[in-house]
Amino acid sequence: MDMVKKLDKTNDDWTSPPEIWYQISQYLPKQENDVIWEPFYNPDSKSPEHLRNLGCKVVYGNIDFFENKIGTHIVTNPPWSCKEKVIARLGELDMPFIIVMPLHSLATRFVKNHFKHKLQIIIPDMRLHFEKQDPETLERFTLKRTPFDTIYYCYKMNLKHDITWL
Repeated sequence: MDMVKKLDKTNDDWTSPPEIWYQISQYLPKQENDVIWEPFYNPDSKSPEHLRNLGCKVVYGNIDFFENKIGTHIVTNPPWSCKEKVIARLGELDMPFIIVMPLHSLATRFVKNHFKHKLQIIIPDMRLHFEKQDPETLERFTLKRTPFDTIYYCYKMNLKHDITWL
């Protein structure tokens, strides 16, 4: 059976493989006082481990993103099913962030309403792919057939250019 057909597409448990963060490692906050909050908890995610391997200090756990403010930066692959609510909360927090979201979200009203003329973006040199758990075997795999492009949305990261091409 085709793995794509077996997937529960309503489930947000897509996680970030190491290359998601590795390719932007030079832009990640790694100064002595920088503390990344990776706010979207998934017990299967290795994202915090990947960020730590790149030299970042990371806070991670089952902490409510919509009720808390932790660290100096947010670096995350948020659940896309509630991205409008996530963007609104990021606007309230007014913290520097790097988030991974679909490219088409850039043109949405909710992104424009909160971050028009304030975002910088990093465009990967190839399509990003994410990990998913097989519902039958419980093994994690990277689906290499992502049908859309994703980019890194950056806010207050002081990048050299508003659009950075990798």
